[in-house]
Parts: sequence; structure tokens; C-alpha cells
Amino acid sequence: MNDTPAVNDAPAPAKKRRRKSGTNGRLYRRPNSAFWWLAITNNHGRVKRESTGETNRRQAEDKLRAKRDLYGAERIGKAVVPDSEVKKRTVKSLLDALLAKLELKGVKSLKQIRSHVGHIERAFGNWPVLDLTEDAIQHYVAERVKKGHAPGQHQSQSPTARPSDHRLPDEERVPRAAHREAPGSQCP
Repeated sequence: MNDTPAVNDAPAPAKKRRRKSGTNGRLYRRPNSAFWWLAITNNHGRVKRESTGETNRRQAEDKLRAKRDLYGAERIGKAVVPDSEVKKRTVKSLLDALLAKLELKGVKSLKQIRSHVGHIERAFGNWPVLDLTEDAIQHYVAERVKKGHAPGQHQSQSPTARPSDHRLPDEERVPRAAHREAPGSQCP
């Protein structure tokens, strides 16, 4: 007989336990805390841990489910989940970054821009960027107008602004030849 073991007699390889990716999240308790905490992996592969603010497990599970749904919506492009750095960013920090960039570029109207930025900074400087809404800006403009300041107009809203392609309709265009001076005449 043959002393070599048959192929089928070899021990089966040990099954590797597959570790869950954590995208479903989990609830846990922290020492010295009455609340349930959640840990969930965001779409960028980072584990986010935060308090649910709930002492009841079922309510904490609802918070975890909502967070999971939010990350799912972000994954398919239906929502944006700001990270903690974006949540902490203030209007003042963005204005400072803008001024620094304009200064590096050597913008000639920097003095005037600083003046405008100063008004905005006094009104919204400490606001988190995510809290700044169109309604808040409209309210700010209305208050400035009440104080006698002229409302700011975007160039496209100005009644004298030309269309964005800077071309007049054919009937309003003046032929190029009409702009030329007669030979030998001098422009004032």
C-alpha cells in the first residue's frame, strides 16, 4: 500500500472569521455616562463616535439607524455630511483666508475689499459657516438699508449691466467703422 496521504485526507484549512466592517454601527456604554454612545464608520473609512443623548436603548437605536441612513444617503449623493472641521469653521476664518489669498495675488482693490469684509465680519464673524443662510443674509441687507446704506447689487442685477457675454443685440450695435476717426484728425 501507499504511505502517502490521499488528497482528501488533508486537514481542511481553518476558516477565517470575517470581521464586520462596522458600517452598520454599534451602540455601547461609556463609564460614568448615562447615555448610549454610537460608533459607526463613515464613508471615508473613519470611525465616528458620538453620544446619542439617549438613556433608552430603543431610542438610541433609532439615532443609530438615522445616522446609518444619513451616511447611506451621502454615499449615493443625496446628502452631505460635514465633518467636525467644517462644523467648527467660522465665517471669520473664511474671510481671513480670502483676504490672504487676494493679498498674495496682489489685487489692487484690496483696501476696498477689506472695507466690505469688515462689515460682514462684524455681522457674521463668529457664526459657524453651516449656520449662515440666505434668510440671514437678506435680513442683514435689509437692516443695512434701514440704516441708510445702499443695498449691494450683484453686477447681473444692476439695471445698467450688460449681458454676461458683453454683446449688445444686433440692432443696438454700432458698426466698427463709425468708431474710427477721420484720417489726420486727433482724438481729444
